[in-house]
Amino acid sequence: MVLGRVIRTVLGAVFGAIFGFIVGWVVELFPRFNAALLSGLQGLTGLSGIRMAALLAAIGFIVGILAGLLSGGHRHWHQY
Repeated sequence: MVLGRVIRTVLGAVFGAIFGFIVGWVVELFPRFNAALLSGLQGLTGLSGIRMAALLAAIGFIVGILAGLLSGGHRHWHQY
């Protein structure tokens, strides 16, 4: 049971990072849209000099971990 949750979490993190990287790479194909997103990010948080693919890969990694943890818990709650 614990091994299944760990496997779901790891796979969620890996696939989330891959999906985020691909989406970030597609966003980088549109330079004006990418620049607008990055300038908005810099205005909100002060971050600059970051690639969109790396940023979305990190976000996808975190979301994948959370999705893996939540999906395992949801299935366990309805088991009883």
